[in-house]
Amino acid sequence: MPESPHLAARPADFVALTKPRLNFLVVASTLAGYYLAAEGFRPALLFHTVVGTALVAGGASAFNQVFERDTDALMRRTRMRPLPDRRMPVATATWFAATLSVAGLAQLAWGANPLAAVIALATLASYALVYTPLKSRTAFATLVG
Repeated sequence: MPESPHLAARPADFVALTKPRLNFLVVASTLAGYYLAAEGFRPALLFHTVVGTALVAGGASAFNQVFERDTDALMRRTRMRPLPDRRMPVATATWFAATLSVAGLAQLAWGANPLAAVIALATLASYALVYTPLKSRTAFATLVG
């Protein structure tokens, strides 16, 4: 039996979960770091680094929206996001977040280097598991986020 229309996720809803404007800044800072690393221009390394970073950042943003869906439903600015608006099941968003995260970590581990993957995993964990719950409790959460 197909899902009811209000639970049928659209491609735009998946894109919205990744917070593309915010993650553009993450990728831009990654590009700056790549440039400053002074290893010379290696197109394959740049590709894997950018794609892996974008995937992990998108996964972190999606996890953030999964964890904050009830709070987002109360705020005018966020209540039309896919989860509070019930356009996507929570399980779908969770699987999407996990898939992006694992794919990005794998891309970094095997395409860039394992240290990049470890740093990305630490960043993902701190953003999703530390920053997200703390930001409603203290302004110091921005130091983590």
